[in-house]
Amino acid sequence: MELCRDLCMGISRLEDLPGKAFSDLACPLKITPRTPTETYFWVEKPLERFSLGAQSPIKTKGLETLHTHLVLKYEYADGLTEELLIGADLFHVLLELEDGFQLADAASGDLFANLDIFTQRLAQENSREMFAWNPMKDQSIFKLSINVDGGVQQMRLAPIRVYEG
Repeated sequence: MELCRDLCMGISRLEDLPGKAFSDLACPLKITPRTPTETYFWVEKPLERFSLGAQSPIKTKGLETLHTHLVLKYEYADGLTEELLIGADLFHVLLELEDGFQLADAASGDLFANLDIFTQRLAQENSREMFAWNPMKDQSIFKLSINVDGGVQQMRLAPIRVYEG
């Protein structure tokens, strides 16, 4: 489970997020706004919904094969799953990101193509809530949520975590 958590944290660190967005219980995924802003927006995915397994290679009679890819799975609240196939290159990069390394400018876009689709799908799961942090109120994390009451939608903004010092 620790390796699965490390890969999830590597995915989170692909995008620039404030340190306060990270916790031991969730994988934050950045939401990029359509217009530039100083505020960071993200959704949190519970780490217990992620699992890691090996992709089974095609069996050939009389030939032994080794696993060459991992499969990172996320189980949605409704029981459906999303899968990300992770090869050796992506595996290595995600673990380096989790350890605090930064990407070089030469990082291949092809390496992250499926990862981008995977994270976009996860971010859309519960699109009624997200989190925000702004440097002007740098001691607080805010939760933005939409509630429907009697057919009327209401948007709520509330501080959920306040840090001291």
